[in-house]
Amino acid sequence: MSLPRGMGSIEEYTRLAELLRAAVEGGINALKREDVRLLKGYGLFAEFVGEEVLIGARIRTVAGRLKPGQLRALAEIAERHGGWLELTARQGFQVHNIRVEEFLEFARRLLETGLTTKGGCGDTARAITTCPVSDVDPQQALSTFELVEEVNRRYYDEWELFGNLWRKFKVTITGCPFWCTDPESQCLSFVAVERKGELGFTVLVGGGLSAVPRKAVHMPVFIRPDPNSVFAFIRGLVRVWMRDSRYKVRHRARIKFLVEDYGVPRLLEEVRREAGIELEEYARVPARQGFSTHMGIHAQRQSGMVYVGVPVPTGVLKSAQAREIADAVEELTESGEIRLTPQQNLIITNVPEEALPRLLERLRKAGFRVFSAWSALITACVTHPYCLYGARSINAKRLAGELVEELDRRVGSPPTPIRVAVTGCTHDCARTQIADVGLKGIPGNGGEPQVEITLGTLTSRVRVARVPLSRAKEVVVKIVSLYTTRRRPGERVHEWYLRERDRVEL
Repeated sequence: MSLPRGMGSIEEYTRLAELLRAAVEGGINALKREDVRLLKGYGLFAEFVGEEVLIGARIRTVAGRLKPGQLRALAEIAERHGGWLELTARQGFQVHNIRVEEFLEFARRLLETGLTTKGGCGDTARAITTCPVSDVDPQQALSTFELVEEVNRRYYDEWELFGNLWRKFKVTITGCPFWCTDPESQCLSFVAVERKGELGFTVLVGGGLSAVPRKAVHMPVFIRPDPNSVFAFIRGLVRVWMRDSRYKVRHRARIKFLVEDYGVPRLLEEVRREAGIELEEYARVPARQGFSTHMGIHAQRQSGMVYVGVPVPTGVLKSAQAREIADAVEELTESGEIRLTPQQNLIITNVPEEALPRLLERLRKAGFRVFSAWSALITACVTHPYCLYGARSINAKRLAGELVEELDRRVGSPPTPIRVAVTGCTHDCARTQIADVGLKGIPGNGGEPQVEITLGTLTSRVRVARVPLSRAKEVVVKIVSLYTTRRRPGERVHEWYLRERDRVEL
């Protein structure tokens, strides 16, 4: 399977292999600053595992869609590098434990699958997220896959711009009424709306997490759902951002600060002028209709078909499990696909109703619990030992996995979705700031690491407690248990806590 133009070539990866070898042998100071930037832009990073320096790689998909053969090939790649794939919040994968002498073979095998690491990290336009059931779920306003695929292609056609930005740039394009891609937290979001009987998009802009979180604000425009209009708007915004040299300073380089500095009216006019397209007004502020992970069994719009959302606890997919899913999709579906979700889970599409029992049995034997609510609702970042930022903090994957077991056992399925996120540092890769319950690891300064527990989302977060790591599970289980028994109808976790905090002993 060949890659679309610009998404990567063996010649490019040969150059990267030379840089990686120089860095491993001579240290990071052996590289020029632009070489380090190039490696990051190709989704490559160093991992210090014991005494060994290894390579980690972020694999980028297009809209999170995989054919069975692609997943099987990725399982074979992962088998050589630790035995698992790690699902990401941008509907891709991470692979760890790549030795520098193995890197070029890893790259060659990856390119053969039709996938790439290019744009997986660094100061680039990251993978565009979209609802994973865009074309099969009856509740979807618009199918966005072809649009995302075309905009992704144009990114690579203009990689001189989109691969050399001030900072990372994250876009979502979605027709999902449940906003499963969390558009409020993205640099730029196109969300489906209807205007005078016509379906299209309006825009949210300026979201972002990390140390200075911001909720995206509405830009009151209506954009028709064609690639020319959508890409022109994206490129126009990026050009406005990139021509202002104030944003070279890294701590102020994100789109969220551009929105704050310019204000929406001025920024809209600048983008309109740069994009060179007509933009009609859409004044009504859009909102999500609740939240869904799309897990479990759902009827498709295609008669006689269902899709199955499969929780992947903490986003860790073993090679054997990936291979079994690829085989099952190939044998039991009608041109089915594997879709990755922004919550680090996966979905199998185009399952004939009569094949569903066999699929569920195969998933069970492979170790999946399709009906475990907490497996679907808890996310975790990489942290120790593969992330330098979280190395002195907690093992987020381990803590999240233990939380899944405890909440399944002691609470059971929640009456309403309760999102839990576990992260190892202030970069917040697990996205605690858009979860109902957030856990952030804090180094222990020689003693036991601490965990800061927060409730609520971007504009209404409440710091509840800072506890030793050994007490974190107990405190979260208590919070969730009390909430599920004492909440009022429609009340969120943080709202309940603010009302009852004087009666809650943690």
